[in-house]
Amino acid sequence: MASETKVSPVEIDTVYVSRWGYDQTNVEFFQVVAATPKTILLREIAQRAVRHIGNMSECVEPLPGEFVGAPFRRKIHPEMRNGVSLTTFSNAYPWDGGAEFQSHYA
Repeated sequence: MASETKVSPVEIDTVYVSRWGYDQTNVEFFQVVAATPKTILLREIAQRAVRHIGNMSECVEPLPGEFVGAPFRRKIHPEMRNGVSLTTFSNAYPWDGGAEFQSHYA
């Protein structure tokens, strides 16, 4: 009987995005640096504003390879479109490639 090699559903270098906030919309980007069939190792990456919307809001895009955080591991949730839970109040999902709206105070 041949053994089956399980492959991760997520490719290395995939960019993930997290949007969260109450009175403002915070956007964070992460890059997959390693993957197993059930988990991914993520690192936060820098972002850049690509369009200013108005006072204290803009659209942002990630800067892959420009790491700003230490690596951390998360379980892949196939039922969440291969999303991951980051905290009790935020999740991250594979980024679709479009600019993300972000707002802030100060």
